[in-house]
Amino acid sequence: MSISTVLRFLLGYRKAIVEVAYCPIALLVGGLFVLSAGFAREYDGEDLLSEPWYVGIPLLASLVSSFILHLVSSRKLLLRAGRLF
Repeated sequence: MSISTVLRFLLGYRKAIVEVAYCPIALLVGGLFVLSAGFAREYDGEDLLSEPWYVGIPLLASLVSSFILHLVSSRKLLLRAGRLF
């Protein structure tokens, strides 16, 4: 996965989206982005040396919201296919 692939992914090119979807390191890179955003948001509001778990709150929120989105979209697809009662 190159920088140009990431830029094309952000612009919505299908080939780049498929390439990122098959890249095993994409989840790690996304997790690092979420952690760095959480650090940037919390670095001056909390004492991160005594309570470092504050950096992980955005990661947890991201995982929960993506799980809920997955459940909702899966339910919609199953309803559309007629496989859900």
